[in-house]
Amino acid sequence: MPVKKSFSIPVPALFSFDECAWFLHRNFDDCMHKVVDGKVYKALEYDGNVLLFSIEGRKEHIYIKSLLDGWSTDTIQFIRRYIVEWFDLDRDIQVFYSLLASQPPFQQMTEDYLGLRLIGINDLFEALAWSIIGQQINLKFAYTLKRRLVEKLGKSVQWQQHMFYIFPQPSAILTADDQWLREIQLSSKKIEYLKIVAAAFIDGTLSKEELKSLPTSEARHRHLIRLKGIGKWTANYALMKSIKDLNVIPHGDIGIYQALENFGMLANRKDQAQIENIFANFDGWEAYFVLYLWRSLVNK
Repeated sequence: MPVKKSFSIPVPALFSFDECAWFLHRNFDDCMHKVVDGKVYKALEYDGNVLLFSIEGRKEHIYIKSLLDGWSTDTIQFIRRYIVEWFDLDRDIQVFYSLLASQPPFQQMTEDYLGLRLIGINDLFEALAWSIIGQQINLKFAYTLKRRLVEKLGKSVQWQQHMFYIFPQPSAILTADDQWLREIQLSSKKIEYLKIVAAAFIDGTLSKEELKSLPTSEARHRHLIRLKGIGKWTANYALMKSIKDLNVIPHGDIGIYQALENFGMLANRKDQAQIENIFANFDGWEAYFVLYLWRSLVNK
């Protein structure tokens, strides 16, 4: 069987690896990847094996290199599909840029954040668990809680004295000791919600494939919020990040309010009609507009 240790993926127009890598990092302690000297380092599991690779931006492609063993053709195809989905490389975002350019308060985004893509969380369980962990706490503490959970319950691999982690499987969350979960400062409610979602994946009542097959954003939203612990924001965040449903808006998000205020477009956070009017200018691209609003909150 042919074995390779590297390959490349062509990139589309309006893509910046540097902008995407910076957004992945943002000075947060995310244990699911590392960004060092302009390269992204990521661990994945495939066919029972832990993979570890680096991703580097080059002029017209991104270069992926194994940091462990060589890869079979099937493994390369798996990683290729993962990265294309992760960085949203199959999407033509010119329409979104045209919409931004037509809105005077937001025109500068097309230059300031040129090439930023909707970076996903491919694993739906991870996306839902992460959004539950982050409910009603600041991002810094949310990343701390995630690290504690992942380091204990997820798989890991070491390379050059650095540890790289894979998000725990639903079974690991479901069987985790509640007392230990409380000791790492997860609330009793969050423990309950995480285990409800984990059980749904295990018994097959929730899956990414089924969710993607539903015909509308509203149907997907209803399918998620039937589970205790998944509210409107959590459902829409997961649809945005994992399903790449561009029509959803994580309503109630503090970051959206703050960004719109910074642009002088929102005087009252309770003025839902004004928020809807703004988003109506980005019909079909609401999730991308949310991403760029979030990006505007953090300076390099």
